[in-house]
Amino acid sequence: MESSETLIIDSDILIDHLRGFREAKVFLSFFYEKEMNGLLSVITVMELLSGKSTSDLEKRRKIVTLRQ
Repeated sequence: MESSETLIIDSDILIDHLRGFREAKVFLSFFYEKEMNGLLSVITVMELLSGKSTSDLEKRRKIVTLRQ
């Protein structure tokens, strides 16, 4: 069942996901399973890519993957 509402996903949720917090992973799983609709703003992606931990290639790859 797909939701008719679309949410803009805040960078805080994505940062928690990248840090491995279970609650953020559970929340984002609703989007991956198509139970909820979500969008990432260009600003959110740039916030994530400008973080100091993006010098780690694995973390940078995860951020780029979130956009898809």
